[in-house]
Amino acid sequence: MVRQGQDNRSDDGGKTWTALPVTAFTVAPNSAIDIVGIANDNPDHLYVRVEVYDNTLSDAIWRSFDAGLTWKQIDVKNTSIGAFVVRTALNRRGTHDLIAGAQALGAEISHDDGDTWTALANPPHMNCLVEDSAGELWACRQNYGVPPLPSDDAGIMKTTDLINWTRVLRYQALTDAVPCEANKIQKDTCAPMWCAVCAQLGCKPSPAYGCAVAPEAPGPMPPKTAGCCDSGSDGAGALALGLSVGMVLLRPRSREEY
Repeated sequence: MVRQGQDNRSDDGGKTWTALPVTAFTVAPNSAIDIVGIANDNPDHLYVRVEVYDNTLSDAIWRSFDAGLTWKQIDVKNTSIGAFVVRTALNRRGTHDLIAGAQALGAEISHDDGDTWTALANPPHMNCLVEDSAGELWACRQNYGVPPLPSDDAGIMKTTDLINWTRVLRYQALTDAVPCEANKIQKDTCAPMWCAVCAQLGCKPSPAYGCAVAPEAPGPMPPKTAGCCDSGSDGAGALALGLSVGMVLLRPRSREEY
């Protein structure tokens, strides 16, 4: 990543570096240049995201087919790109599929290395996207809705066809923190915090943590009924509960799908 500096490339594992031109990028005072994709079969094919390239909230994608010597901006319709991936396998055209997604602005796919793009039907709310060795795409999703975004009811989901998504992790289904070795700072610091973290996530912790069981919230008060002793005011009591949910990603005990 480059922030208001020089872009460099190393071909010998970091022993020496070669300066690369960055004049092709449109940048603003608060811009950042992030490498977001490298073709697995040809490392000369690079893709970068320039954050806030117009000094607002908009991002843009550039590609290079010569290891960063020259760059071309590609026409991604999304202006806030939180997820980007280069598919491993070549498609029928002999090119890579590129997928760009955003939390609120949808997702789109290109079958020609970014020359043209097609919007995905019913796209997920993606904050990140990665492909594994089996060709599955894993996405960070909206486990809890944050207005105006609805909930995806899962923090992590996966797909092979970009149409059908399978829930992998739901924060509210967690029971245990990641196990840590005894007498280590991770064990001594994180494990005692699990009760509080689990309460924020809305999950039910394992009894092994000895977390106090939160009392159930009372239901709404019944409405008043008019009668000889009624004061004349007509109304009902109400109770509003507010919950601020922290989205902490922890590993569940099992791989059971929900």
